[in-house]
Amino acid sequence: MSGQALACAELAAAVVAQAFRDGCEPRATAPPGEPVERKRARSSATKAEQLEAWEFLTATAGGWMEARCNWCWVVGVDPELVRAEALRRGPSHQVAEALAERRQRKEGLLMGGGGGAS
Repeated sequence: MSGQALACAELAAAVVAQAFRDGCEPRATAPPGEPVERKRARSSATKAEQLEAWEFLTATAGGWMEARCNWCWVVGVDPELVRAEALRRGPSHQVAEALAERRQRKEGLLMGGGGGAS
């Protein structure tokens, strides 16, 4: 692999790793039979950026899925394995909140509670 190709692969791997840090629960790390301790480097991403990271990791269609496929292709990793790992870990607390807020707004609009003038 050339130096340029290696640099591209390292960048792509860093993009995917950052998406996991921003969008997912930390990986549980403990030997079998030991209590699980969750360690996580705090993400400096905003809630919106964390939600975008989650969408990048889990989308099944559209631009986020295409972006994940492209970055994973550069790294040489199956994008569906990346998606499966993100789903296994689950969304971070911030992402879960953002998803719940989005769902509430959507339900409010569907129920006619869009907040428009009457």
